[in-house]
Amino acid sequence: MVKHKLSMYLAHLFQFLVIFTIAYSFYFGDYVYGLAGIFGLIITFIPALLTRAYKLTLPWELNFLIILALFLEIAGGVFGWYDRFDQFYYDKITHLVSFGTIAVFGMISVIILDVYTEIKLNRPMIFFLIIIFTLAMGVIWEFFEFGIDFYCERGVACGVIQQKNNLDTMTDLFADFFGGIIAAIVGDFYLKHAPREKFIQTYLND
Repeated sequence: MVKHKLSMYLAHLFQFLVIFTIAYSFYFGDYVYGLAGIFGLIITFIPALLTRAYKLTLPWELNFLIILALFLEIAGGVFGWYDRFDQFYYDKITHLVSFGTIAVFGMISVIILDVYTEIKLNRPMIFFLIIIFTLAMGVIWEFFEFGIDFYCERGVACGVIQQKNNLDTMTDLFADFFGGIIAAIVGDFYLKHAPREKFIQTYLND
């Protein structure tokens, strides 16, 4: 209970910081990060929507990781942290956190399918699907970055280059991959020591 309350306070704190960062970016004309921040802020409410829609209590770590990943990504661009803290390493840390978070969300989705549908998966299959899901999302993200750079190269002043070179893109994918592996290992540990129903903590009375 104490951990749950602490996570809620931290999540609300980082949500406030994200809102402040979005306002800051729009004030100084950094509309790319401002719009990305708004879209990301909407995503942070997904756990709450799932809780209300399906009466599920999702792990408190998920909500905190979502808002933390969003803050690192948006604040890094708005406040220049990518350059200040070594762009290469800061970028890989944000990818590791962001796609570790996506992997956790993917893991929960797979477990929900396993528990509430006729699709039954064993632990190795869940482990494999988590990693594949994370890599797929990573590729889609790189498509998005490529689209931004392509748009900027057509005479639009974006003020930022998303994909520096092939090494940057590939190391991003490796960071996504390792984030997925870490989440899959943690998830496999949970599933080994607790039933799927307990992991989700459902309130449904079957």
